[in-house]
Amino acid sequence: MGDLPQTIEIAEEGPREGFQIEKGPIATSDKIALIEALSATGLRHIQVGLVWLNLLFLMSISVLPFSCALLGHFFQNTGAQEIYFTNMFVAALLLYAQWILATRKKLIAGDDPRAVRAMGQQLIMFPMALVAALIVTPYRVMGGFNAMVVVLVGLRLWQRQSFRKEAMSPSSQNLSS
Repeated sequence: MGDLPQTIEIAEEGPREGFQIEKGPIATSDKIALIEALSATGLRHIQVGLVWLNLLFLMSISVLPFSCALLGHFFQNTGAQEIYFTNMFVAALLLYAQWILATRKKLIAGDDPRAVRAMGQQLIMFPMALVAALIVTPYRVMGGFNAMVVVLVGLRLWQRQSFRKEAMSPSSQNLSS
């Protein structure tokens, strides 16, 4: 986990945008109480889009026990595998979308750009592997799991090789000196 960013920044925009969807007026004292409660958490900022993506991500995770149980009872069934892989794909894609949004909004500390890039690459690898599993499963019952593993291992090896080449390039050696 050494290639994870040391800090991330989350910005809360609920007091500015979140109150607009409420029907009827909200008392000023209630708004102040919410802002004080948010500030008590230690967070400096929270992005509404990030909150919605996180809620959708958690909703997809809440369905995961169902798809896992279905897979456990009907392991050799193509339909059960497709439901499982689809559930995992949605969760992985939402997690990657959170990363993209946080990166674009500059909520990820850029202390180590290589670590930030590595995390983004690792987060996109899982949806790619799940797409491979979804494509292969209808043709071969256990093929989806094999395809997922092959894609994950291949992408991870590519990532390690590209970082090794980057570390050995003259431009990266000039930056470190």
